[in-house]
Amino acid sequence: MTDGNKKQTGTEVNQRRAIAALLIGPTVKAAARRARVGERTLNTWLTADKQFRRELVKAQDAVLASTIARLSGEMAKSIDTLVSIRDAKKNSAHVRMRAAVNLIQLLTRLRELGELAGRVDELEQRLAAPAARVSA
Repeated sequence: MTDGNKKQTGTEVNQRRAIAALLIGPTVKAAARRARVGERTLNTWLTADKQFRRELVKAQDAVLASTIARLSGEMAKSIDTLVSIRDAKKNSAHVRMRAAVNLIQLLTRLRELGELAGRVDELEQRLAAPAARVSA
């Protein structure tokens, strides 16, 4: 696929449509139909066309980043909801306990993910250090 400065070929236009269809289609068959390309053609692009796969991953990453940003924005309200459920005396003990457990599990998962991210960063830095010394 080309950058925005060059005129796109028919295949490139079809591939862009196919990527958009893959982002919303439940199956390759449905995406091929929506993009108006053959299912076999789409499967070939998915298995043999590295540039197509790179563009697909880039598009999927953009969708994921947008989704994460939206969910992050809703996190405070979700926590507030769990706290209000936990604190509402009118709720049964079981409902209040489940809200409390969910809050604890959320905190635990977030802490674990933060620790794992830190450990991965450290490992990546260690792996990159010998490569930097070799190329210097």
